[in-house]
Amino acid sequence: MLINKSAGLTDGERKVAQLCEHSFLKLWSYPNVFKQPGKELCDNLIFFDKTIILISEKTKQPFNYDYSLYGHEDTQTAIGYRHIDILWKRWSKELKSSEDQLNGAESWIKKYPDQIYLDSKCQNNFPLKLPDIKDITFIKISVINGLDKVNKLREKAWNGELEYDLPTDMVLFHIDLDNIIHLLDDYTFPIMTRELDTITDFINFFQQKETFLKSRKTPMGILDLDLLPIYLQDIDYKRCCYSFQQLEALYKKMDLVLLDSPEDPYQEFIQDAKYKEIKEQNKVSYLWDYLIDSCAQDAMNGLLVVEQDINDTNKTLMIMAKETRLSRKLLAEAYIEVINNFDNTASHRGRAIQSPYNKKIMYIFLQVNKIPEEEYEEYRVRRRKFAEMYCEVINARFEKIENIVAIVSEPPKFNQCLSRDFILYSCQKLSHGDKVQIFKMQKKLNILTGSNPIYHNDTHKKVGRNDFCPCGSGLKYKKCCLNK
Repeated sequence: MLINKSAGLTDGERKVAQLCEHSFLKLWSYPNVFKQPGKELCDNLIFFDKTIILISEKTKQPFNYDYSLYGHEDTQTAIGYRHIDILWKRWSKELKSSEDQLNGAESWIKKYPDQIYLDSKCQNNFPLKLPDIKDITFIKISVINGLDKVNKLREKAWNGELEYDLPTDMVLFHIDLDNIIHLLDDYTFPIMTRELDTITDFINFFQQKETFLKSRKTPMGILDLDLLPIYLQDIDYKRCCYSFQQLEALYKKMDLVLLDSPEDPYQEFIQDAKYKEIKEQNKVSYLWDYLIDSCAQDAMNGLLVVEQDINDTNKTLMIMAKETRLSRKLLAEAYIEVINNFDNTASHRGRAIQSPYNKKIMYIFLQVNKIPEEEYEEYRVRRRKFAEMYCEVINARFEKIENIVAIVSEPPKFNQCLSRDFILYSCQKLSHGDKVQIFKMQKKLNILTGSNPIYHNDTHKKVGRNDFCPCGSGLKYKKCCLNK
């Protein structure tokens, strides 16, 4: 199924579209979607699992001003105030227009979820199937040029550093807690998409921010760049993701939480040596992004051999894309290790690894050598069957695993021409007889029978021979899965 998407109609929309595609990958980010011929729904729609992110971008009348106007003499003060008052009215108008667009888009999707189009003539339907609308969570983001300058003036007003009063609605934005719209601009939006460049990290941040606001224990003027360094430094090691655990603990104890941050806390944060070290360590994680994006691009170009339906591919890639930046690092490292350790004399080798973020997901990294006289398409069919048998073995051995994603290819270490197949296997309850047959097949075909072929715990250390088997049998590993 070939998908033709808009690249954005204005420079501002194109910039937002590029940032979204880079951070959330091509299959889930759609610029300039329409609801009726010639009537745009929103500037960018991101749909992932049960969350829809709606983005409205406004840059026609940017909020610019010259700080040199704001001296201490009465004349300069008067000029500065008039300048601010005019520009604030202009900026507020853009804000109202953006809010109306976002609210209208949410309302339309709730009423007409099957009437979303990729083109202004409404000839190309939105390619992804939405779940029951009652299950969808919306995140609404308004990107308006100049918000960072507005915030600097607001902060000066709060600190008593201005010689005149700003408009009341400028000093304290009104936030409807039943209809929260997150305000970003051409400075903050690139930072947020760059630092929260997985869909899970991005969604978790804004949903938790909404929780803080609705608790009424934080000022309405809380800024995203105040929260971002806190989020990125607080790691939930059990789930392998960024978090607000420490801040949540404060909210449970305190009646009011105030954040005392520098004027630009993000710029101070990124100068820290620990931040730079983590960024360096995370570079390997972008291999995982590449695997997702390459398959998504093939799906959008209609190049998949087996899975022709974009929604089938979406299910597979969605599981992979749910991994956080931190979990992607561990998965990518394991994938590289499997590639580097492949012995080309073997017909196939596979390694299974449990998702660091979601313990109900297992990944299989499988390499299968091509037989010289074998046609390439025959080879792909055979290696896909191998992958399915690997999935059956995992299904038989691990009762708590719900879904398995197998990534199968020829050994990259020894092949320049490379193709990959992505297989999604949904686990099911098996009878004792079924398991016996699977374990016989496992031993005959040498599937996951080598020493410690499975990573399973939070730190991904190998399973010891005297450890309890992770399949839940209650036996030691050396007497259970290792010797099945």
